[in-house]
Amino acid sequence: MKKLKLEAKDLRLEISKIKAWLAPIRRVPADILSLIFVEVCQSDWQAPVELGAVCRFWREALLTTPGAWACVQIGPDSVDMPHTILSLWLSRCGIFKLHVSLGPFASSNEVDAVCCRNENLQCLSFFNNLRQLRRKYPQLEELRLGPEDRSLQNQFSDLRVTERSKKKGGKKESPTILSIKRFPKLVRLHLHSPRLNLMEAIAREDLFPALRELHIHVKGAHWHSIIRYCAQSLITLAVEYPLNYEDAITVSELETPVNLPNLRSLRFLFYAFDHEWSLTLPNLQTPCLQSYHQVNGNPETAHPAASLARFVFLEQPLYVDWTQFPSMTHLQIKSVAEHISYLFEGFPYSPIICPLLESVTCVSMLRFRTSHKAEAKFCVARRSIITGTPIRFRYIGRKKDEAPGYSFVG
Repeated sequence: MKKLKLEAKDLRLEISKIKAWLAPIRRVPADILSLIFVEVCQSDWQAPVELGAVCRFWREALLTTPGAWACVQIGPDSVDMPHTILSLWLSRCGIFKLHVSLGPFASSNEVDAVCCRNENLQCLSFFNNLRQLRRKYPQLEELRLGPEDRSLQNQFSDLRVTERSKKKGGKKESPTILSIKRFPKLVRLHLHSPRLNLMEAIAREDLFPALRELHIHVKGAHWHSIIRYCAQSLITLAVEYPLNYEDAITVSELETPVNLPNLRSLRFLFYAFDHEWSLTLPNLQTPCLQSYHQVNGNPETAHPAASLARFVFLEQPLYVDWTQFPSMTHLQIKSVAEHISYLFEGFPYSPIICPLLESVTCVSMLRFRTSHKAEAKFCVARRSIITGTPIRFRYIGRKKDEAPGYSFVG
């Protein structure tokens, strides 16, 4: 009997193997698998490690799919990857455009392994080893530079004189780190609290790239110049004010008009919550502005250009002066439910204020009660009745009595 049981067990194991070989997934062609792998790896860049371990056929299909290896995002919580493995990983991309994001603790060898493939880089994000900016990046479209490790501050002390002035044809060229010669296709630049000497090295007008999107941290006396140098081409501008903001630019310079003829989206991020906090905002001329987004702040920190915006996004505002948005047609407010209700207590009912408003969206950052939604909806409905203009209303979030993972929209 024992022998028969063992034979039955072996037969069941053999049957399961045969079923596995007959599984429909094994009949999927390699080219279809490649498309699936690319989609999976875009959401999880480390997926090739697991996909390649399934079977030999999958591994061969994966190795002939360069798009599956073209996105690398090594964050602070990612598993440490030796630079030799990183080099091998990137070599499998072939001529495919690379999207690479390195965390703040990436070693110089890791940064070197990425930047030596400068001919293929399309998007690059890193923190330290900023001397890599001396390379040429002919395909790079997006560059993100983060704050550096203070322990390495002496390593970059020479950035401001990286390229000394040269005489060429009797004409003196301005020293620059970020030039169109090195970055001919660069259109998106994010400067998240970089060192002051890097900001100074970038703030050179000579051959500055024609940026379409700029996210700049207000630091030192050079951020305003960087905006001016790409003013004619900018479509999206985000200005970030730190908590310990100190104005290093004179008021007269901030009040000098900067013409942004093509700007469509303007975003201000404030990290100070004190309602008494005030500052001088740059004088930006934005005749084509369509969208205005403000994070934190108060009516004193709302930029005058917001009066032209049709789409207004307010994230955790202390309070709102509705008269500042006469052109607004679509409003979105993101905050905790209790504060959203507080903000709508002062919602305007006069048709003179925000006369074009046709859509309101509330986004609750935490769970909300049904009463919170009802209060905001009542204020919007009452304005709609008084003005005779229908207003679409949505409340997005999760109710307090709903199970986790369920999102309510209504």
